[in-house]
Amino acid sequence: SNKAEEFRRDVEKYKTRAAYFEREYNNSKQLNSEMTKVMSQMTQAVAERSDEKSDVASQNRSLQKQLEVKMQEVRSTKVDRDEIKKQLDALQSAGNFYQDKYRDAQEELRSLRHEHSISSATCSKLKLRVESLQSE
Repeated sequence: SNKAEEFRRDVEKYKTRAAYFEREYNNSKQLNSEMTKVMSQMTQAVAERSDEKSDVASQNRSLQKQLEVKMQEVRSTKVDRDEIKKQLDALQSAGNFYQDKYRDAQEELRSLRHEHSISSATCSKLKLRVESLQSE
């Protein structure tokens, strides 16, 4: 009877343990299922991000090419601008040179006209003098 009582307690103890382990097993199965779902979602998210990254990388390459083309255009435009500036400077120098020559020529013309008017006046006086001498 004592043995039967002890046996019953052992059976109860094992039943309790079995119930505990069954709960743990079911909890573990549920956790495993949730983790599998989460991992699946993470894998999908990583794949989507990877696609986005490759799209972004492709856009970056495209933008980089466009930037290089624009930079080349800017360099070319600067070279053209510098060339035109050199031509402009040369034309301005030539313009200044010819302006100076024109001023010198104007000055010389003014001086020659002045000398001519003096010479004409002198010549007129001399003619009058000669005429007056001839008439005496």
